[in-house]
Amino acid sequence: MGGYKCPRKATDNQVANMITHTTTHPENRRQKIEQRVREAHFEVDNSLDSFGVKVSPTMITVEGRELAPPNMLYSGNKTLRPSGGAWNMRNIGLVQGMKLSSYAVLNLCDPRRTTEADFFKALVEQMTRHAALVNRATDPDARHAVPAH
Repeated sequence: MGGYKCPRKATDNQVANMITHTTTHPENRRQKIEQRVREAHFEVDNSLDSFGVKVSPTMITVEGRELAPPNMLYSGNKTLRPSGGAWNMRNIGLVQGMKLSSYAVLNLCDPRRTTEADFFKALVEQMTRHAALVNRATDPDARHAVPAH
């Protein structure tokens, strides 16, 4: 039933079903949108005219091009090219890690799933893994954005 908050996390199967249901090939999406525009009969409904708005029954076509991803330079003089639109930094450090002498942490995670200490520990582990130099002597006072219920 709509309008109610789901108090639990969706299962992997539920997420997969949502993605499958909402994923549409671009050409199919274009056809669906153009079909809905035709069904709306904007060409005979003059209610948009008073706002100076016209709706074309077909989408515009624009020229475009896909740029090749750049090569990324990591520590150890490793050069990698991102694939699938993502930079995978797993087991790879930055060219030159920067020292973080002062910083703040805003934890937006569900407070029932992780404590501030766990969140901060995982954050520092990731920063250290990627060659950031974290000054642990001045750990920030980490707070949840939403207090636990």
